[in-house]
Amino acid sequence: MFEDLLNDFANTFFQSAAERLAVRTSEAVIDSFFDSNPNSTQNNSYQNRYKGKIHKVWIEHNIKQDNYKGMIIHCKFEVENVKNIKCRAVAYLYYRNGNPLKDLNNSYYTTDGNVSTSEEFTPIYEVTIYKDFPLFIPYHELHLPEGKHELKLFIRIYDEETKTEIVRSNEHYFNHTYVDNEPRGSIDKIWVDFDIINSGQTGMNIHLQFSTCNLMGNKCGVTAFFYSEDGQYLKDQNNQYCTTSGQVCSYETFTPPYKNSSYKDFVLFMPYSELHLPRGEYNLNVKIRLYDQVNKSDITWSNQYSFLYSDELTMGEGEIIEVLESLKRLLAEIFFVNTSSFDYDTRFVDIYGANFIGSVKFIRAVENEFNVKVEYDDDTAEIHDLEDAALYIMLLKCLQRKHRLSNVSNTRAPQEPPKIESKYRRESLR
Repeated sequence: MFEDLLNDFANTFFQSAAERLAVRTSEAVIDSFFDSNPNSTQNNSYQNRYKGKIHKVWIEHNIKQDNYKGMIIHCKFEVENVKNIKCRAVAYLYYRNGNPLKDLNNSYYTTDGNVSTSEEFTPIYEVTIYKDFPLFIPYHELHLPEGKHELKLFIRIYDEETKTEIVRSNEHYFNHTYVDNEPRGSIDKIWVDFDIINSGQTGMNIHLQFSTCNLMGNKCGVTAFFYSEDGQYLKDQNNQYCTTSGQVCSYETFTPPYKNSSYKDFVLFMPYSELHLPRGEYNLNVKIRLYDQVNKSDITWSNQYSFLYSDELTMGEGEIIEVLESLKRLLAEIFFVNTSSFDYDTRFVDIYGANFIGSVKFIRAVENEFNVKVEYDDDTAEIHDLEDAALYIMLLKCLQRKHRLSNVSNTRAPQEPPKIESKYRRESLR
């Protein structure tokens, strides 16, 4: 019934690495769909007992952070009865007349598209005092035209999980003159094509979408740095793809032709052999740096992109996300749930309802669809254990449908359906 859908997202994988990859990604599946936060019940007991007070708000201008000039909004406050609960402080910014500053790039923003800056914190005492809690925002993220502006802001502190407000400040007024002359840039997207042959070498194409501002005519560089799972940089051995200090990298130059320049698909090639890794299996990370060679300064860095590299399989986090999204839609089809409103954060357990009877039906549907058997005790089974076991089996079975050697026969002797005990699997992965 779902053969086409399964094949669509199984095509990235092949069987020889399926089980290893399933074990490593099954926890990501669980975290994506099910809320197992042990504090969720505890937080509800605090909802009517929140207390807080904001004593002082002040602004420090012309501060450079992460290569951008901006301002730090300082706040002195205290909160009560939120010990060990994740909270968030948010600064909302407005014109003096009350109109909110509008976000333009989904960087420092609220869900309704206005400018803000925020930070998480977790109080460690029943009454916790923060004498100087800083919130930084680059000036260009205010998205103001050049000139003088009369602005205001207020700070709101709330419980991150329940979204319950604890306290908010009075309005704080300030003036700001904006001149758009600071060099800057942003890396908006990274994606990777694996197993590319370039000039006789097999490797990966690292694709970048990025933009620059106020760097017209400056010679700039794009560098991809490679790291091991524990954060150690990979060491070069032949002075080919490397920095002067011997760190493995891939590098290209570019010169922005305009004040505001955009690059939709800038490509860096990296041969696998230049990673200088012995045969085996590795979890690796890559980070991208944009560098202004004229001013000898960083423009910006990307977040890290993670990928699995081995003699048998190379795949990136983007492909895993696609698998999880397709898996979620497959589960919805099994239960005849409309997927038109799905997004990456949608949790399937919230859609069909979390109860024991629903979980048993969930398990039975999976067993029937994939010819598997889940062992559990009806008297003691936990809802999440059942669902987690089913998701693990589904991911494993889907991954096993792909192999690279298309000319090799897939014929196998008949096998008994695989069995898995939900609690054993859960413990073995943690």
